[in-house]
Amino acid sequence: MAEFLLLTFALDKVYYTLLGRFMDERDSDDQAKLSEVKDTSLDIKAMEEQMAAIMKAARTEITAALNKMKKETAAEVEQKIRGVEESGGRAAGGAG
Repeated sequence: MAEFLLLTFALDKVYYTLLGRFMDERDSDDQAKLSEVKDTSLDIKAMEEQMAAIMKAARTEITAALNKMKKETAAEVEQKIRGVEESGGRAAGGAG
């Protein structure tokens, strides 16, 4: 019976204490990693929101630039059409 108690005491001090310490350290590491993952997911959400805002601003800027180019192109085309009509009108008037 004394041998059993001695073995139990020895196992408790040598094996289970080390095992318990290892498991506690592993648990604390896992908790730390889990909190990092939560922090990272918050960072990802913030980055996604920032990206959405940047994309919205870029779309607005591109739309404005396209509208400006359309107006400029339409003005140039209209000016060229007037120039051709005036040239054609002069040629027809001078020939008659």
